[in-house]
Amino acid sequence: MIQTLDISPLGRVEGDLDVRVDIDDGQVVNAWTHA
Repeated sequence: MIQTLDISPLGRVEGDLDVRVDIDDGQVVNAWTHA
């Protein structure tokens, strides 16, 4: 079963970053970022 983890906003000097990670059986199977 794939779980999606959204981390938003992730602060950084250049501006906020959105991170989305798909996790299946304890392993990252996909990851995206958006500035």
